[in-house]
Amino acid sequence: MPPKKKVDSERDVKKFIAEEDRLRAAKSHDRGLANISRVTEWHEGKQKGDFAEDAKRSKSFIREEMDCCRTELRERRRARLLELYEQEARLYEGELAAKGLAVQQDLH
Repeated sequence: MPPKKKVDSERDVKKFIAEEDRLRAAKSHDRGLANISRVTEWHEGKQKGDFAEDAKRSKSFIREEMDCCRTELRERRRARLLELYEQEARLYEGELAAKGLAVQQDLH
């Protein structure tokens, strides 16, 4: 029979406890990293969602702004055209008056 090894149970128990403590610390660290990962994913998703929402709002704002600009430009052009027609009419009436003629206007 081979000689029996002396078993140092106290040393084995301390080694076992140290290993368990190391594993517990590693698991705790892993859970902390998992929590951080979940929070990070949530924030990144939120930023992407916010960006998409901001882009949508920005598009609608730009569309509204362009519609307002288009309407204002149309009104300005109409006003200028009306002013031009009136100016040309006065000029034409002046030329006719210089020749002793006049334009008959219908007043409705």
